[in-house]
Amino acid sequence: MQKVLIGTNNKGKVKEYKFFLCNYFDVLTPAEIGINFDIAETGTTYEENSLLKLEFYRKKNLNMAILCDDSGLEIESLNNEPGVFSARYAGEDSSDQDNINKVLVNLKGKKDRKAKFVCVISFFWEKFSSFPRISVSYTHLRAHETVLDLVCRLLLE
Repeated sequence: MQKVLIGTNNKGKVKEYKFFLCNYFDVLTPAEIGINFDIAETGTTYEENSLLKLEFYRKKNLNMAILCDDSGLEIESLNNEPGVFSARYAGEDSSDQDNINKVLVNLKGKKDRKAKFVCVISFFWEKFSSFPRISVSYTHLRAHETVLDLVCRLLLE
């Protein structure tokens, strides 16, 4: 079975990717192949951050497919915040609950709470293409449904 590296340390994302891809790929994490993954997400867009992660692994010549992503919540009345800063909205070492609390404080008094989940997946597999593939989703679905949709779109394009 073809190996695919999921370029994240996020245990929730890894669990979802493994669930949806296990019939098609041997899904591996950085820790499982001995890579210390600590990349600063310095991009100003989801695509830039996803590609930063992907390039980190591509340079290692791993001889396997690589899938990376960046995602976040965009709330219209907050000028699309927290956006690319969703995981660190309340500060660099903030917890999910800290980030949620900051969003709720910033939404206080606002009637318009329309939001969307944005996810950009970058995928590279030398046997598939000599350059990375990018897929973007703007959705109101749960995150694991979004990931499946994006992965299927990437593999079927």
